[in-house]
Amino acid sequence: YTYYSDSPEDDAKNRGLAGAGMRITTQIWKIDNDAQSDLFDIHRVRHIIEPQINLWTSATNVDPNKLYLYDELIDKEYDTTALQLALHQTWQTKRGGPGNYRSVDFFTFNVEANLYNNQPKNIYLIPNGFRGIFYHSLPAASIPRNSINADASWRVIDSTIVLSDAQYNLDDQDLATASVGLIAQRGPRVTYYLGFRYINPLDSDIATIAATYQLTSKYSVGFQQSFDFGSNADVYTSVTLQRKFDRF
Repeated sequence: YTYYSDSPEDDAKNRGLAGAGMRITTQIWKIDNDAQSDLFDIHRVRHIIEPQINLWTSATNVDPNKLYLYDELIDKEYDTTALQLALHQTWQTKRGGPGNYRSVDFFTFNVEANLYNNQPKNIYLIPNGFRGIFYHSLPAASIPRNSINADASWRVIDSTIVLSDAQYNLDDQDLATASVGLIAQRGPRVTYYLGFRYINPLDSDIATIAATYQLTSKYSVGFQQSFDFGSNADVYTSVTLQRKFDRF
């Protein structure tokens, strides 16, 4: 329950919102002891599959578009009904060599279908054509667009990871965003990231390079540059110097 002393309609509002949800999940797995590859550092594979269903419904007596947004996570909650069907998959292997073998998640692939009923009008979901998201921890604050979201990560070696994700807007039948990136650590001092992201509503193709160098145990320097090839313009540039304090 929230009381508003003023609103865009020049009157006070008494707003109540109630919701209920349910999550169903399980885990199944299979072990393949014959999977071996020195090239990809794979020694035995455990495939873990986690299907998940999330259901959520809510109701309110005042539409959020009739309120001032003082606290967006509270004021902008929509009374929607949501169904999420998710499939999370993880592939594990052993790495480290004889006597030092340990379990490593070397590949993950997740897919989520977010389906909403009683969606708000597009004029209240700006920018139009963007991605939809279901928040497990706060379902009422989800972004109620019908969508299919997927992400994957591949730990090539312990110090190199390839990342990717994509979000498809089912309402507009269009790819909303997509990205691919590489995170690498070279020695104890150097970490860098190379990435490329496509954002359809902004017609943007953004390339990013970022790096951090550990000067000493207390000081490190960082650099980041993002450039949008869609608009042929810089997006973000930063240079940072960080100082670590033992107790502060």
